[in-house]
Amino acid sequence: MTVPITGVDDDGCHWRLLHASGYPVTKGLCVLRHDGSLATITGGRPPHKPSSTGRVWIEEVSQEYFPNVFDMKWERINQGENHETK
Repeated sequence: MTVPITGVDDDGCHWRLLHASGYPVTKGLCVLRHDGSLATITGGRPPHKPSSTGRVWIEEVSQEYFPNVFDMKWERINQGENHETK
């Protein structure tokens, strides 16, 4: 079963992690790292402020990566309950 990677920020906005091609990223997806080795995506956290890109987690090491390292980005699904429209 494929489980899409999603998250909720501090304002209650829901996000999903997408490939650069626009497809949802799922847990367990194997991707190529910058050094040529494979990494398994396990999760992540969405942006917490407008200037943030969020983070992506991989199984092989206990580090967080910027989504663009794997050609991914977080996309907001909805505004959330506490989001102020400006």
